[in-house]
Amino acid sequence: MSEETNGTSPDPDDETAPLMPSDDEQEVAGPLISFGLPDSVLLNYESLADDASKGIRQVLAQTESHRRMLASAQRLLQQGAPDFEQWIQPMVDWTRVRHMAAGFQDIVDRATRFLPENWQDQALNYETVVSVLQQGIPLAWVPPAPIVRDLLQATDTQAMLEAVQAGQELIVESCSSVIELVEDPKLVHQAALLKKCVDMAKAGQVEGVQALAASVVDTLYRALWRAQPELQNTNGKWDGYGNLNSRLPEVDTDDSTILEFRQACVLAPLKAAYTTFNEGPVPQTFNRHATAHAAGRTQYTLVNALVVLMLAVSLLRELQDGYLPHQIHA
Repeated sequence: MSEETNGTSPDPDDETAPLMPSDDEQEVAGPLISFGLPDSVLLNYESLADDASKGIRQVLAQTESHRRMLASAQRLLQQGAPDFEQWIQPMVDWTRVRHMAAGFQDIVDRATRFLPENWQDQALNYETVVSVLQQGIPLAWVPPAPIVRDLLQATDTQAMLEAVQAGQELIVESCSSVIELVEDPKLVHQAALLKKCVDMAKAGQVEGVQALAASVVDTLYRALWRAQPELQNTNGKWDGYGNLNSRLPEVDTDDSTILEFRQACVLAPLKAAYTTFNEGPVPQTFNRHATAHAAGRTQYTLVNALVVLMLAVSLLRELQDGYLPHQIHA
């Protein structure tokens, strides 16, 4: 934070004060985040934040002009020019600028608390986020930020899967850390099962990770269906994963609160994971039905085990936050 924003107002008469804030000082609002405020400001928050930041910077730019004018007048006075002191007055209210910056920073801080930890301080591109989620790869809560960046930079699905495999150790450690945050008594049994998945992953027991994590995902997905009428049909009866998938919220980058967007991102990979598979070629990417009904080398792979482990941990961590109604039957 610059002097203008940390409580010390520069004296416009101080010739030692810089005429313009440095690049760091111009970022008076802190790094812009890419999401909106929960329940109030929509996802166009980035635009709103940018506008606010520009407004503050315009004040600083005007201040530069005023400070230059004052410095010029002071030099004239030193050279014996007429007395201009009657009209040369500081023209910028630095206290107001400081309060504007502090208020904007508070908005950013409040919004940031609703972001998954692995998104915080990251410049995420909405459209790229959606494209990764559509491949069935989770991004919310896990994987860790470096892997998120690798996934967003991947040029195609194969590159995404390679990024997952290359990040195996970081992903497993991240999943382990996130599981430790789950304390809800209704969720601790699923957390314990996922801890076993982490142990198996560290031991190289890929098949065990994939099978057990897939079962946890299934338990959590049905828990969501059981507690949320909007995910059920009109009579509340189970009518299959295909219909359930169709009722999941869309990832809306234009008209969602940060909480709605985050939840949609958590749920989005389920659509790929629960793509219908009966007979025919066995899917190579993670598929819940193929994991259960076509066990073999095609479906059971290191990448698929990591993907479903992340999916289970992501879902569990979102439920821990308490905003998604769920009713676990286990």
